Parts: sequence; structure tokens; C-alpha cells
Amino acid sequence: PTDNTFVLLETADVSRLPVTVKSRCQQLVCVAPDWDQSIQWLREQLPDEPQLETLLVLAHGAPCLALRLQQGGLLALWSTFMTQLAEVAEHRLSPLKVANGWSKVQVIQMLTGLQAIVKHLLIAKQTGTASHWTEKGFSRLLELSAETDVRQLHVFLEKCNQSLFLVSRKSGLNHELLVEDVLINWEKLFTTQRRHSAE
Repeated sequence: PTDNTFVLLETADVSRLPVTVKSRCQQLVCVAPDWDQSIQWLREQLPDEPQLETLLVLAHGAPCLALRLQQGGLLALWSTFMTQLAEVAEHRLSPLKVANGWSKVQVIQMLTGLQAIVKHLLIAKQTGTASHWTEKGFSRLLELSAETDVRQLHVFLEKCNQSLFLVSRKSGLNHELLVEDVLINWEKLFTTQRRHSAE
């Protein structure tokens, strides 16, 4: 570049950058504000929104992203999906029925939110501390997962990560089959739990 020229390169995974690029960069890590600050800021932007906690969780703690999600109408979709997740876990709803008709954007939003759910379940199970997320739908899933194996939750989280990578970067992907696969694995978490409880 010529003198006094700067290039801003943003990435969520520095390890994926070529060494020749990374060696020429000055790395600045941007950290999201803490939970209370984020909620306060969102409350100022969305004074009539009752589900600020859910928005912030789905945005992985990033308040600006949470605001964009709310403006994009994610909460209506998410409220339905949370109910469906619980019903799949209880074996009252087929994963194949839930997977029908999802668009690429909806699949990305669903997988991102599912990542957040599993992370919060893991935090609650491994630390024994209450989650910031007190929304009724999450509390129901937390109760259902009381005896779910922590290792299997980690395996499922990696499944979500891989699926999100595929849907974000591959064209021509069958979104319905991908969602079916993820939700079948979600159901298996609770199938295993029920079998162990019966024994």
C-alpha cells in the first residue's frame, strides 16, 4: 500500500489467515461489553422489547448484533423453534417435521442460536452456576437436560459448528437434510438420557 493507507481486516478465526498476511498485521482484539452493560444498552435501544436476554444470548453477547437480530424479526422464529426443540427432546415431535421448509438464512440463524443454547447448557452443568438466560424456553431445556452427558453435549456442539461452517460456505447444499441431521442428533442426546434413567 501507499503511505498513510490502512486496511482493516476482520476475522473471527486468526488461525485461518495465511501466514504471509498475518505477519503483516497488527492484531487488535475487540471484546464485547459485559452482560449488564449490554442489557442496559439494549434496553435503551429497545425499551419495549421484553426478550432482551434471549436476543443477547442468540448474539453470543454482542449487543449490536442482538439489535440487528431483533430488527430482522428473529424473535418470532426463535420462539417457535425453542418450543420445537423441547418437543423433539421429549420425543413428541419428529425432527423431520421441524426441518421442513427452512431457508438458508433461517438455517444459519437456527444453528447460531443452537450453539448458544448448548454453550449455556454446558456452563450451567459444568459450573453449577445460574445462567444469565432466564427465558422460559431455555429453563425448560435446562430441566430436560438435567441428566444429559456433558461429553455428548460437547460432541453435539461440534456438530453444530461443522454444520454452520457448511451452510455458510457451500452452495447447493440441501438445507433440509442438514437440519434433519442436526435435530436427529439433538433428539439422541435425550434418548440416551432416558435409556440411562430407565436402567
